[in-house]
Amino acid sequence: MQKFRFKLQRLLDFRKIREEQAEAEFAKATRVFLHEKELLHQLETKLADSFARLKLEQEKPSSLLTLKLFQDYIDTTREGIKLQTGKVAAAADRRQQCLRKLEEAARKRKGVESLKEKKLQQYHEEALREEQAFLDELSGQRFIRNT
Repeated sequence: MQKFRFKLQRLLDFRKIREEQAEAEFAKATRVFLHEKELLHQLETKLADSFARLKLEQEKPSSLLTLKLFQDYIDTTREGIKLQTGKVAAAADRRQQCLRKLEEAARKRKGVESLKEKKLQQYHEEALREEQAFLDELSGQRFIRNT
Protein backbone atom coordinates (compact mmCIF):
# COMPACT_ATOMS: atom_id res chain seq x y z
CA MET A 1 0.00 0.00 0.00
CA GLN A 2 1.18 3.51 -0.75
CA LYS A 3 2.30 5.87 1.96
CA PHE A 4 -0.43 8.18 3.34
CA ARG A 5 -0.61 11.45 1.46
CA PHE A 6 -3.13 14.12 2.44
CA LYS A 7 -4.29 15.90 -0.70
CA LEU A 8 -5.12 19.10 1.18
CA GLN A 9 -1.77 19.35 2.99
CA ARG A 10 -0.92 22.64 1.28
CA LEU A 11 -4.23 24.09 2.43
CA LEU A 12 -3.52 22.89 5.96
CA ASP A 13 -0.05 24.45 5.85
CA PHE A 14 -1.56 27.70 4.55
CA ARG A 15 -4.15 27.71 7.34
CA LYS A 16 -1.42 27.13 9.93
CA ILE A 17 0.55 30.08 8.57
CA ARG A 18 -2.57 32.25 8.66
CA GLU A 19 -3.20 31.23 12.25
CA GLU A 20 0.39 32.06 13.22
CA GLN A 21 0.04 35.46 11.55
CA ALA A 22 -3.22 36.11 13.38
CA GLU A 23 -1.57 35.05 16.63
CA ALA A 24 1.30 37.49 16.02
CA GLU A 25 -1.17 40.30 15.25
CA PHE A 26 -3.11 39.53 18.41
CA ALA A 27 0.10 39.57 20.48
CA LYS A 28 1.08 42.91 18.96
CA ALA A 29 -2.39 44.37 19.56
CA THR A 30 -2.24 43.14 23.16
CA ARG A 31 1.14 44.82 23.68
CA VAL A 32 -0.20 48.08 22.23
CA PHE A 33 -3.30 47.86 24.41
CA LEU A 34 -1.26 47.26 27.56
CA HIS A 35 1.11 50.11 26.65
CA GLU A 36 -1.77 52.54 26.09
CA LYS A 37 -3.40 51.41 29.32
CA GLU A 38 -0.13 51.98 31.19
CA LEU A 39 0.14 55.49 29.73
CA LEU A 40 -3.41 56.21 30.92
CA HIS A 41 -2.51 54.95 34.38
CA GLN A 42 0.54 57.23 34.43
CA LEU A 43 -1.59 60.24 33.48
CA GLU A 44 -4.12 59.41 36.18
CA THR A 45 -1.29 59.13 38.70
CA LYS A 46 0.08 62.51 37.57
CA LEU A 47 -3.37 64.03 38.01
CA ALA A 48 -3.71 62.64 41.53
CA ASP A 49 -0.21 63.89 42.40
CA SER A 50 -1.04 67.30 40.97
CA PHE A 51 -4.14 67.57 43.13
CA ALA A 52 -2.13 66.58 46.19
CA ARG A 53 0.57 69.15 45.40
CA LEU A 54 -2.06 71.82 44.68
CA LYS A 55 -3.65 71.15 48.05
CA LEU A 56 -0.28 71.53 49.77
CA GLU A 57 0.37 74.71 47.79
CA GLN A 58 -3.00 76.15 48.84
CA GLU A 59 -2.22 75.57 52.52
CA LYS A 60 0.73 77.92 52.42
CA PRO A 61 0.82 81.44 51.08
CA SER A 62 1.50 81.29 47.38
CA SER A 63 1.09 83.52 44.40
CA LEU A 64 -1.93 83.50 42.19
CA LEU A 65 0.34 82.74 39.23
CA THR A 66 1.53 79.51 40.87
CA LEU A 67 -2.06 78.42 41.51
CA LYS A 68 -2.97 79.29 37.92
CA LEU A 69 -0.04 77.20 36.64
CA PHE A 70 -1.22 74.26 38.72
CA GLN A 71 -4.76 74.65 37.39
CA ASP A 72 -3.50 74.82 33.79
CA TYR A 73 -1.38 71.72 34.34
CA ILE A 74 -4.35 69.86 35.83
CA ASP A 75 -6.57 70.89 32.91
CA THR A 76 -3.95 69.75 30.42
CA THR A 77 -3.56 66.45 32.23
CA ARG A 78 -7.34 65.94 32.23
CA GLU A 79 -7.41 66.57 28.48
CA GLY A 80 -4.56 64.09 28.06
CA ILE A 81 -6.55 61.54 30.05
CA LYS A 82 -9.55 62.02 27.75
CA LEU A 83 -7.38 61.51 24.67
CA GLN A 84 -5.60 58.53 26.20
CA THR A 85 -8.93 56.97 27.20
CA GLY A 86 -9.93 57.12 23.53
CA LYS A 87 -6.64 55.51 22.54
CA VAL A 88 -7.16 52.74 25.10
CA ALA A 89 -10.67 52.10 23.77
CA ALA A 90 -9.37 52.00 20.18
CA ALA A 91 -6.57 49.63 21.19
CA ALA A 92 -9.09 47.41 23.01
CA ASP A 93 -11.28 47.32 19.88
CA ARG A 94 -8.30 46.45 17.69
CA ARG A 95 -7.31 43.71 20.14
CA GLN A 96 -10.83 42.26 20.00
CA GLN A 97 -10.76 42.30 16.19
CA CYS A 98 -7.44 40.46 16.22
CA LEU A 99 -8.81 37.94 18.71
CA ARG A 100 -11.78 37.25 16.44
CA LYS A 101 -9.44 36.80 13.46
CA LEU A 102 -7.30 34.41 15.52
CA GLU A 103 -10.34 32.40 16.58
CA GLU A 104 -11.56 32.21 12.97
CA ALA A 105 -8.13 31.13 11.70
CA ALA A 106 -7.90 28.46 14.42
CA ARG A 107 -11.39 27.21 13.57
CA LYS A 108 -10.52 26.92 9.88
CA ARG A 109 -7.26 25.11 10.63
CA LYS A 110 -8.97 22.72 13.00
CA GLY A 111 -11.55 21.94 10.32
CA VAL A 112 -8.86 20.90 7.85
CA GLU A 113 -6.95 19.01 10.56
CA SER A 114 -10.14 17.16 11.44
CA LEU A 115 -10.53 16.18 7.80
CA LYS A 116 -6.91 15.01 7.74
CA GLU A 117 -7.49 12.87 10.84
CA LYS A 118 -10.53 11.28 9.22
CA LYS A 119 -8.58 10.54 6.04
CA LEU A 120 -5.70 9.10 8.06
CA GLN A 121 -8.14 6.89 9.97
CA GLN A 122 -9.63 5.69 6.68
CA TYR A 123 -6.13 5.00 5.38
CA HIS A 124 -5.31 2.87 8.43
CA GLU A 125 -8.59 0.97 8.15
CA GLU A 126 -7.95 0.28 4.45
CA ALA A 127 -4.40 -0.88 5.24
CA LEU A 128 -5.74 -3.27 7.86
CA ARG A 129 -8.32 -4.62 5.40
CA GLU A 130 -5.65 -5.17 2.75
CA GLU A 131 -3.37 -6.86 5.25
CA GLN A 132 -6.20 -9.09 6.47
CA ALA A 133 -7.13 -9.99 2.88
CA PHE A 134 -3.48 -10.86 2.19
CA LEU A 135 -3.28 -13.01 5.31
CA ASP A 136 -6.56 -14.74 4.39
CA GLU A 137 -5.20 -15.47 0.93
CA LEU A 138 -1.99 -16.91 2.40
CA SER A 139 -3.97 -19.08 4.80
CA GLY A 140 -6.17 -20.29 1.97
CA GLN A 141 -3.15 -21.22 -0.18
CA ARG A 142 -1.49 -23.00 2.72
CA PHE A 143 -4.66 -24.93 3.45
CA ILE A 144 -4.97 -25.99 -0.22
CA ARG A 145 -1.31 -27.12 -0.28
CA ASN A 146 -1.72 -29.16 2.88
CA THR A 147 -4.75 -31.07 1.62
